[in-house]
Amino acid sequence: MSEPSQPAHADNKGTREDHKDLIKGTREDHKDLKETREDHKDLKETREDHKDLIKETREDHKDLIKGTREEHKDLKETREDHKDLKETREDHKDLIKGTREDHKDLKETSRTLYTFKPF
Repeated sequence: MSEPSQPAHADNKGTREDHKDLIKGTREDHKDLKETREDHKDLKETREDHKDLIKETREDHKDLIKGTREEHKDLKETREDHKDLKETREDHKDLIKGTREDHKDLKETSRTLYTFKPF
């Protein structure tokens, strides 16, 4: 009579092995899932870093363009100042020329006065 109990016990042992394998497999799957979550977390951090880098790059580019525009504005003002200086030089040149003409006329008038002898 001990024979009928052995097959039932043998089936139970097989079920335990199946259960053990199932638990082991589930633990491995859970471990893989945990690693996948860690990878996903790292990917999320990488995206945040990338987002920050793009934002900083845009700010740097904006500052560079603003700086270039300011330099261009300053250069334009310098050109205007140079133009004004050139006009001042032309005015000075005309003034000197006019003064020389006046001086020449004055010199001729002086000669006329000295050479004029009414008596």
